[in-house]
Amino acid sequence: MGIPFRCAVVLLCGLVALSAGFDVDPMHVPIHSPIRRRLLLVGDAFHGDEIHAQNGERWLALLPTPKGYRTEMVNLRITPVRDPVLDAERPFTGKRVRIRSAGTPVILLNGFAHLARRAVPTARAGNFPLTAEIPVNFRFAGSKVELAVTPSGQSAEVPGGRRVPILHVTLRQHGRLTTLPLVVAEEGNYVNLLWAGDLDGDGRLDLLFEDTGYNWYSTRLFLSSAAKPGQFVGEVAQFYGTGC
Repeated sequence: MGIPFRCAVVLLCGLVALSAGFDVDPMHVPIHSPIRRRLLLVGDAFHGDEIHAQNGERWLALLPTPKGYRTEMVNLRITPVRDPVLDAERPFTGKRVRIRSAGTPVILLNGFAHLARRAVPTARAGNFPLTAEIPVNFRFAGSKVELAVTPSGQSAEVPGGRRVPILHVTLRQHGRLTTLPLVVAEEGNYVNLLWAGDLDGDGRLDLLFEDTGYNWYSTRLFLSSAAKPGQFVGEVAQFYGTGC
């Protein structure tokens, strides 16, 4: 089964499953989408079915350096480890992800080798919570950028039968506003900006987010070169993990 089903399905049907006003779940791509196999994080003990890669594969790394961010192709080091939740005894099913390179990458990407060996202009890097009270503002390529959380007019049902408001994440740039496929519920899930810059080299803004809730988390990459008409960015890669 897919990752969300292995854990508490009620979380996806409560905080994540939204009212009928949405045509699709706006928070995550389908479980079997290729997008779910294009992004990895470095870590000590992931559940085995969360890692869609093999030891020795070459992936693109977004790496911090003393002179700024750059991309390099790196070799993955994936080794079995004890999953502290699922493994009572051997064989161990957990996986540790490392790279054969100096430094800790922001993300690892599969299928983006053409973006290797280049400096990456960066406007924001860190962990910037998106809240309804305080937007995240910065400048990129001479233009003001604003990421904000605004009411959507929709709601989600949470365990216990209560409904909570759903907030949209919006991006304003060049005087235009667009809605991203990221939402925030007043209970249980949050969105943070992790990185903003020009990863794909087209001179336009790309964005990396952390999307978290009770017992699940995801890292989601949006590139300007994948944008659909009327949008600034399109989602190209996503890592989804759970705690149980």
